[in-house]
Amino acid sequence: DRQEIVRLSLRGFARSFCEILKMEELRPYLADYAALTGWEEIQPSIDRGTIACSAHLGNWEILACYFAQVERMEVAAVARRLDDPYLNQRLVELRTSNDVETILRDSPAAGRQMLRVLKHPRGLLAMLIDQDTKVPSITVPFLGFPARTPVAPAALAVRRDLPLLVSYALRRPEGGLSL
Repeated sequence: DRQEIVRLSLRGFARSFCEILKMEELRPYLADYAALTGWEEIQPSIDRGTIACSAHLGNWEILACYFAQVERMEVAAVARRLDDPYLNQRLVELRTSNDVETILRDSPAAGRQMLRVLKHPRGLLAMLIDQDTKVPSITVPFLGFPARTPVAPAALAVRRDLPLLVSYALRRPEGGLSL
């Protein structure tokens, strides 16, 4: 089962990578390519900032782009600085071209940037929580192994009384993504 999950994960990553390479061409059709469900129930509560948690599951870059481009939210993604400075810069540029700000966790201004986004009436702070980042975490089972999961998104949502949106971008059988 684990080997099949790994195989499908790599296949999904390759498809996501190809979509990212074609983002400029895909952007005008994003509202049709990605179908958002459950938004009508959440939308009324986003007037003062929202925290979105996701994982490296599906195409998280399209997920962020969708909220920025289609839902017209101010989106900022909290991210680890990539080890390769060139790749890091290219990723930041890609997100910027999709109206998604990148907040680098190791930046001295990261905390202020996060709070600025959350104070925006349609601010969306996106956080991927499926990597061990050596921050306050809880341990949960993942494929039969203990995995540390950061608590910051939940703690911040409770402390600031903000909505916490669990989001994902999964492939639809007919093509495109379900958000």
